[in-house]
Amino acid sequence: MKNLGRNRAFVTLTVADLFETIGTSLFNIILLTYARTFAQANLMVSLVSVATVLPGIFGMLTGRLADSQTNKRGWLAGLKFVQAALYLVLAQLITEKQVGLLLIIIVINLCSDVLGMLSGSLRMPLLQAKVASELQEEALGIN
Repeated sequence: MKNLGRNRAFVTLTVADLFETIGTSLFNIILLTYARTFAQANLMVSLVSVATVLPGIFGMLTGRLADSQTNKRGWLAGLKFVQAALYLVLAQLITEKQVGLLLIIIVINLCSDVLGMLSGSLRMPLLQAKVASELQEEALGIN
């Protein structure tokens, strides 16, 4: 663990992953709470729940796309900025209570979650390249 703590690449990737997980989880909770305020709350919460699980279906596609990228570090950084921008847009949109707007928010959140899966697929090869082989299992477990 001490050796991993000294590995700058591992610490950076792990902290980025931690913040992404916290941000995604908090926004999904906020989105579910927002969906509950509508007249058709059960339908809206169901739509949000399905959209939250749906990115898992794209896991194989995002993995293949990540494997085909040559500049994984650049793609990873770019995706984080795009995700942050999407969350800023979502924060502005969520102030209004309209069904059409909720559907747009759900689609944007879905896109952000798929980008998050893609960034997760980009992180693995970077960890494998930057962490010594005897520490990789521990690093992947922590990450």
